[in-house]
Order: sequence, then C-alpha cells, then structure tokens
Amino acid sequence: MLHPSRAVTLAFLCLGASFVVWGASAVSEQVTLAGVVVLVGGAGMLGSTLYRLVRSESNPIVTEYGRQTYALLAGAAIFALGIVLQLLVG
Repeated sequence: MLHPSRAVTLAFLCLGASFVVWGASAVSEQVTLAGVVVLVGGAGMLGSTLYRLVRSESNPIVTEYGRQTYALLAGAAIFALGIVLQLLVG
C-alpha cells in the first residue's frame, strides 16, 4: 500500500503539472499577468512537490490515512478536475 504522505505528494505533483499546462496554454494565446502567475506558481508547486517526493520518508506530511489525508487528496482532485474542465471548455 502507498504511504499516505507519498499519496498526498503525488496528488499535489499532478496538481502542479496541471497548473503548468494551464499557465502554458494561457500564455501561448496571449501573455497576461494572470497566465504568467499561474505558470510560475505551477512551476513552483511542481518543483517543491518533486523535492517533497524525494524527502517524504524523512519528513512525512501525514503519517496515516485519516481525515486530513482524505481531505488533502479530495481537495487536490477537485482542484485538478476544475483545471481540466477549464482547459477543455475555455
């Protein structure tokens, strides 16, 4: 079974990648401050979660599957679904 800290980190890794794709698609059409902020924020989130993925064993975010883990996973999933829908519709 996947360690809960690693599961949360992987969820936020996917979320960071979604932000990068969203920001890149926004900036490719027209460079706006909002698009640049999303792109830079996504890159920062992606970089920090990659670092977190390497260090998840020594300093876990969560140590067991419980309310906090499920809330973090659900929040990341809902946010990622919103980004995907925005990319598909917008």
